[in-house]
Amino acid sequence: MGGCMSKTDLEFRSALRVSAKYSNLLASLWLCPPEGSPIEAALIRLITTTIPTHFGDEKVPSFRPHMTLTSDIPPGLDPQTVIDSITISELPEIVFSCMRIGNTFFTRGTLHLKRTSSLLNLAAQCREKFTFGGQSKEEVEQWKNETFTPHLSLVYSELWPVPKDVSEAMERDVTAANIGMSCSSHGKPQDTMNGWEGGMILLVS
Repeated sequence: MGGCMSKTDLEFRSALRVSAKYSNLLASLWLCPPEGSPIEAALIRLITTTIPTHFGDEKVPSFRPHMTLTSDIPPGLDPQTVIDSITISELPEIVFSCMRIGNTFFTRGTLHLKRTSSLLNLAAQCREKFTFGGQSKEEVEQWKNETFTPHLSLVYSELWPVPKDVSEAMERDVTAANIGMSCSSHGKPQDTMNGWEGGMILLVS
């Protein structure tokens, strides 16, 4: 980390959600793992194949591995505007912290992320420039400190409450996929994938 990075160090693309059912009128900016990387492959397997088996007859949707930098972006944003507007001074560092079970459809099983300075700075910059057409520095600072909870979802599900055996099975799946979490004693740091650096930004609507 450190030094000045060019915009070519991150990829920028426009994308559509897998299913319009889970879309809304506003857009989001996702930060995804580098394409073709081992961590992307491991997360895709968890999201599309391994974890859905624990949810019975519910057809949980598939989606691309990502963490949301910011949402509530007005529709119709030109992807080129994103490229031209975002300043990359350092590559965002994604570090997995703990697995959590959330009480919303989109957070039913998540990997929470460390609040690294590079990630916070990128998310704050994106929110200031794009959310609701732009926000003040004071609004962004309050959001960053009080609301922003960086995470990577592993499953979208209607199941609630999540039974203990399901949550434990998901955590075992994460460990078996060789994904390391800073709060876990499973595995050795040199043997596990604890996150990623850089990646690809998707404008999702």
